[in-house]
Amino acid sequence: MSNTKNKKSQSQANKDKVVRENAEAAYQLKMAGLIKVTAINSIMYYVLPFICWMLTIATGSNFFVLGPMLIIYMACFAVFVECLMLTSNHGFSIVYPILCSIYFVPSIFIFHYQFEFIIFAGVYFVMGLFGCLTSKLMNRIKKKRPLGYKTLEKANKRRMAMQKDKDDIKLKSSTKKRVRKGKNAFKN
Repeated sequence: MSNTKNKKSQSQANKDKVVRENAEAAYQLKMAGLIKVTAINSIMYYVLPFICWMLTIATGSNFFVLGPMLIIYMACFAVFVECLMLTSNHGFSIVYPILCSIYFVPSIFIFHYQFEFIIFAGVYFVMGLFGCLTSKLMNRIKKKRPLGYKTLEKANKRRMAMQKDKDDIKLKSSTKKRVRKGKNAFKN
């Protein structure tokens, strides 16, 4: 008796260990994605504008004044591509677009000196969300599954369960009729 209990407890412990390892691996993947978001956004929002600002001071040219503005517009496309790639590699997460927009806000006060640029934080969020959703759609197409695949699958399971219940009810009612006929047959 104790041997079977020990074997069951060991198998349960092994299952728990595997579940924990899978959870840790998933967490590490998400953290790797967040680290990539932080690194890419730090370069786009802080390093490149700083380089343009330093070149403006060093050369005295007005061309580098337009650099941060060009970077802001190019960053829209970069955020889209960044979220597209992160979602395809690490799975869908609403955190990626949110972080892309939040990381931009301090650079407004550091480099741009105009509060109107806060609109771009919203633009970055929308572009990031669009990138995540596009990647999710591309993954669905690649797997050849329709958009509402899981919903359809659940509906089919419910329909099958309801059909099984109906069949069971019919089977029970037909069995009762047979029993009644049999009882009535013996009474006569």
